[in-house]
Amino acid sequence: MQRLDLGQMAKLAEEHDWRLRVQVWPGDFVVEGDTVCDLWLPESTVEQPRLQEGPDAAHLMHLLDCFGIGHQRSPDQDYLFLVNQLVEVIARALSPGINDPMTAITCLEWLKGALIEFIECDERCAQPQHSDRVYVHPIGF
Repeated sequence: MQRLDLGQMAKLAEEHDWRLRVQVWPGDFVVEGDTVCDLWLPESTVEQPRLQEGPDAAHLMHLLDCFGIGHQRSPDQDYLFLVNQLVEVIARALSPGINDPMTAITCLEWLKGALIEFIECDERCAQPQHSDRVYVHPIGF
């Protein structure tokens, strides 16, 4: 998963009185058949599903357009991708073949700065809220 358009999801959910629970976050590996989103119809809950005809194909296509899928991770919305890159550089810099502690220290300092910013920001940094109709699992420690 490369990107999520939560704003468009919230707009669709509002227009059609849906409740959405997004199961993936940018950076997650998905394959055909994986559940990326749960959709509850009007007056339907997890505990009390309401039997009715679901969204038509055109509405589902609009919802699917909110999910950007690609072959490689992207730093645009994938916060952990950049952390993984720094950790990879640190591991390589400290390997016996390279032995470059200054590069490792520099990467650790950037990682420290990012973690401090993540800790100090409020919950909206971890989970963008566009609507009470769309729930995304927050990123946390």
